[in-house]
Amino acid sequence: MNADFLFFYSLGGMVLGAMGDRYQKNRLIFAMYLMIATVMVFLGCLSFVQPYNQKTWPYFIVKSINGLLQSFAWGTNFAIICNWFPRKGRGFVIAAWATCPNVGDIIGSDLYVGVAADSQNWGYAFMLLGVLVFIVGLLNLLFLVEYPRSVGIIITEN
Repeated sequence: MNADFLFFYSLGGMVLGAMGDRYQKNRLIFAMYLMIATVMVFLGCLSFVQPYNQKTWPYFIVKSINGLLQSFAWGTNFAIICNWFPRKGRGFVIAAWATCPNVGDIIGSDLYVGVAADSQNWGYAFMLLGVLVFIVGLLNLLFLVEYPRSVGIIITEN
């Protein structure tokens, strides 16, 4: 299932990453996070399907869609970071930002342990994650400034 996610993540990165060049980035991030949140909540809802009715293909489809939707983030967020930091020193910022998936996995594991006290309640962790993704997307929509010059900050190259 992870290979399925990663395949669609790579495929989508080539297509969806370019959307950041065409659309306002804070709106794009919100729209994509809204869709990712919906997929996460749906994945959580799959936990309530009776075990004797469960098939594996819905999980593969949901993970594929999730990988496709998440793939836009690298290019879009990278473009925003490049707007805010000069070339000198940008490597450190991007390296720190690139640790987000690892930190997210740690937080996700702790979230799962905290929410899903037993193996029967795993869906609630995905539902909560969907709500958190929606909130982050909304914060991006409301507060993300794509270009520092739009708020009077001038970034000079050294």
